Amino acid sequence: MLFKASKNRLLGHYKKFSTDGERLDRPIDVTLEDWMWLCSQKRLWKKPINKRAREQIDVEASVSSVIEVVRDQMQAELDRKHAEYERKILEECNELQLKEQREAC
Repeated sequence: MLFKASKNRLLGHYKKFSTDGERLDRPIDVTLEDWMWLCSQKRLWKKPINKRAREQIDVEASVSSVIEVVRDQMQAELDRKHAEYERKILEECNELQLKEQREAC
């Protein structure tokens, strides 16, 4: 518990300043060397991710993966249909040209 209280006190002092330069100019009751190290360790100031948040992140990642797979499948189906429609249009154009050539003769 002592560590947590100390960390909260340091964090309060850290958050008072908006830039690392300001933070380094105003060390708290630790050695300048320790304060410089603490200021460089951004991960120390972040809250650890709890189990529920981690599960939510994992669910979102899974959903994102599924969405990507479905999107790729839908795109492949659209590409296939587009190619099919292009082929049909070309066939109809060729048939019309042949019909016009026959009528012209």
